[in-house]
Amino acid sequence: GGVSIEECLDQFCEEESLERDDSYYCSQCKVHQNATKRMRVFRFPKVLVLHLKRFNKGRGLGKGKLSTDVKFPCYGLNLGDYCAEGSAEKTTACFDLYAMVNHSGSLNGGHYIAHCKNYDDGNWYCFNDSHVSNIGSTPPQDSSA
Repeated sequence: GGVSIEECLDQFCEEESLERDDSYYCSQCKVHQNATKRMRVFRFPKVLVLHLKRFNKGRGLGKGKLSTDVKFPCYGLNLGDYCAEGSAEKTTACFDLYAMVNHSGSLNGGHYIAHCKNYDDGNWYCFNDSHVSNIGSTPPQDSSA
């Protein structure tokens, strides 16, 4: 089960219709217009930070933390499909994973644990408060990531 990081990005970057109460206001003609919008990146930073919002927006009992597994590559996450037209980075927008932070707990509280790759020895380390441990050559992939 689960979803890929690309599926998450596809959904985030989906074209959205702006109509009725969400219509676009044109400051030149002073009229609300139906329109579409979508998110594209023209230039990526050297270090890309993706923050996955893993909380249900529901009301009352519908609120909660989502535990869907999100799969992501350790090497070569190609984000060229998310580049704006005319971006010179369409062929170079590729990223390797070198750190992640996991949350355990609920909306009301919890604990964060960081996992980071040491490029000198190639191993991943778990940073849990004052305790640091070597966890091997691959990062953990679980529903708290």
